[in-house]
Amino acid sequence: MNQMLQMMRKEKVFSLREVAYAILEADGTMSILKKAKYETPTVSAMNLPLKPVFLPVTLINDGKVDWENLSKSGHSEEWLLNHLRKHNITRYKDIFYFEWKEDEGVYLEKM
Repeated sequence: MNQMLQMMRKEKVFSLREVAYAILEADGTMSILKKAKYETPTVSAMNLPLKPVFLPVTLINDGKVDWENLSKSGHSEEWLLNHLRKHNITRYKDIFYFEWKEDEGVYLEKM
């Protein structure tokens, strides 16, 4: 029972009462179908407007600019430098990680 409960927790199920069906798969994993009452509601179930999904684009990784990604993202080196200046950064090598995501903008971590 302890092993089964552990497997359930790995599937984000923390109580047996949440489970409608549990299937032990051939590879030793467990597939779980939750009771409707415990399912996470979807955007459509809550009648919320759908938002587009965008992937983040890595522009600087470990101090090195990915020039191809920068170009594909539709941005210029000047755009990149302007964002770095906003954070008082003057050199690419001072950036550990810099990404851009269309709906969220810029995220960066300094070295």
